[in-house]
Amino acid sequence: MAEALRVISDNLKPADINAHIATARAEAGREKISAIVELANSIEEPLVIMVHHKEVQNAVKKGIKGKKVAILVGGMTETKRQEAIDSFQNGESDVILCSITAAGTGINLQRGTQMIMGELPLTHALQDQAESRCHRNGAKNALTVHRLIALGTFDEQMLKILNKKESVSAAVEDGVSIKTTGPADIIAHKLLELYSLSV
Repeated sequence: MAEALRVISDNLKPADINAHIATARAEAGREKISAIVELANSIEEPLVIMVHHKEVQNAVKKGIKGKKVAILVGGMTETKRQEAIDSFQNGESDVILCSITAAGTGINLQRGTQMIMGELPLTHALQDQAESRCHRNGAKNALTVHRLIALGTFDEQMLKILNKKESVSAAVEDGVSIKTTGPADIIAHKLLELYSLSV
C-alpha cells in the first residue's frame, strides 16, 4: 500500500501539490471567517488574531465591531509596522490582526492575553513563533490560544501534521527516539486525505 501511495505522489509535480494545498488552505480560511469574527467580538481582553490569507484578514477586520483594530501585514514599512505594534502594546488598540508570517519573529505583543489562531500555519515552528509573540520570557500574563479548526476541510489534515511535528520536536528536545514517516508517505497521505480517498 505504501508503494501505491508513493506512485500517486510521484505522478504529481510539486507545483501541482502546492497548488492543491494552497487552494484547500484558502477554502478552510474562508470557512472560518464568521467564527473568527464571533469569537473576536466576544473577547474583552487584549487580543491578537493570527491569519494567513489577505481575504480572511480583510473580512475579519470588517466584521469586528466596537473595537479599535491595528493591522500587521507583509509589505508594511518598518515605521508602519512599529506604529501598529506600539498602538496595541500601549493600549490604543484593543486588537492586533496579524499575518502569521509578517508577525513571525522579532516583535513583542506581550500585552496580548488572548490569541485566535484563525488559520493554521504550515509548520509547527511558525505556530510556535506566532504564540511566542505574546508568550515571551518575562511575561506576567497567561496567554490563552484559541485554534479554530474547520471540520471537513484541509484544517483537519493540517492539525494532524502540526501535532505530529510538535511531537517530533518535543521528542528531539527530550532526547527520545520516535518512529516517523518518510516525506513521500506524508505527501501521499495528505493527497489521499485531500481527495477523500480511503487507504
